Amino acid sequence: MKTVLIISYYWPPAGGPGVQRPLKFARYLHELGWKVVVLTVKDGVYPARDDSLLEEIPSEIKVFKSFSPEPEMLLRKLASSDPRPSPVGVLAEKPSSFHKRIIHHIRLNYFIPDAKVMWRYNSRRIAERLVQLYKPDIVFSTSPPPTTHLIAYDIKKRFPVRWVADFRDPWSRIHYYRGQRSAWAEKWDQRLEGKVLNACDQILCVSRAFAGLLVEQHPDKTAIIPNGYDAGDFASRYRKTERFNMLYIGGLNRNRWYASLFKTIIAMLKEGALPEDKVRLTLAGNIAPAVLAELRTIFADYPEILQIKDYVPHQQATTMMQQADLLLLFMEKVDRYQGHLPGKLFEYLAAMRPVLGCGPADGEAAALLEELGAGRVVDSPEEMKDLIGRAYTDWVQGIAPAMDRKKVENWERRNLTRQLAALFEKVLAR
Repeated sequence: MKTVLIISYYWPPAGGPGVQRPLKFARYLHELGWKVVVLTVKDGVYPARDDSLLEEIPSEIKVFKSFSPEPEMLLRKLASSDPRPSPVGVLAEKPSSFHKRIIHHIRLNYFIPDAKVMWRYNSRRIAERLVQLYKPDIVFSTSPPPTTHLIAYDIKKRFPVRWVADFRDPWSRIHYYRGQRSAWAEKWDQRLEGKVLNACDQILCVSRAFAGLLVEQHPDKTAIIPNGYDAGDFASRYRKTERFNMLYIGGLNRNRWYASLFKTIIAMLKEGALPEDKVRLTLAGNIAPAVLAELRTIFADYPEILQIKDYVPHQQATTMMQQADLLLLFMEKVDRYQGHLPGKLFEYLAAMRPVLGCGPADGEAAALLEELGAGRVVDSPEEMKDLIGRAYTDWVQGIAPAMDRKKVENWERRNLTRQLAALFEKVLAR
């Protein structure tokens, strides 16, 4: 039996999108006969907490945790700022107060590569013990945060292990660093990134475009395994209700805020194209306060249509997706992000419900939706109105989306994990 040591900051009870890839890989690698050992953080700072995910971890998987000092939390307390953790997406927004601007600057320019960097040093001893005890054939580190790769780098320097570095996002060239870091911080971060990319045995990315954003290019040792969905999370079936339900699941900040879509919905309500008593708009997730305030203002004349929910457990979220009549997808409003294929997109596909995406139509997500006939990504109010109108008409007439489930199965987590296991074997055979 071969052994893999997975190093991931995000692990249950962490909620949010970052936990799904390492959790599902671990679960199905175990199913494929691998011995799985996990090194993660103790009492981490997460965008959300989802205790239901703990039930998905097979009892045979060994999970070890080490403490990570969180300097950002100390800074917030010293500055009398909001003590709650900030989701990474907040780094893309301009802080509203002097205290927040100071914390923002320190976080981006003094904690390199990220605010979890102290975990590297706290994990060194336990990581070495795990390698000595379990003798892993493969070390698999997954980011963000990039600190996970530095822990694996330290292991690689001391032990003759094979190392696969997995990137769910770019590193130094990720969109929220642009124009916000000093030249010194950028140079140091790129130096760390280059050391990791040169030292690892295999680079793994979720999209080809994201692979192109890594500071060092190694096409000979770069592979692509996208995000996906777990078929076990999609056991329910759609049932038509009395209202046409448009649904968005996930965090919503300024970078994903498309006011034009919501204003289009209001215009259709006023025109009668969408009957007020037949429509509901549901948003479930962590919504930035300023965005939520603007959203409520837009729907001030139709408050009963708008339904706001906090973060919901993952299983509840996938059930909601399967019962929606139109799923909403908001692409990041940033340059060099055409390769963004969020995990949510594949879960939307698995739900077999129509998708309306907002954003540029030249990205990989837009191409995938059109290829599968699952929906479109658009950026004009006219196109939004047309797609909403068509989805509403299909709902009235009971017309189901014309999607090929067999094609969607290419992104099922078990299939993707088989690809990962095959990649591990290739790395070991070199």
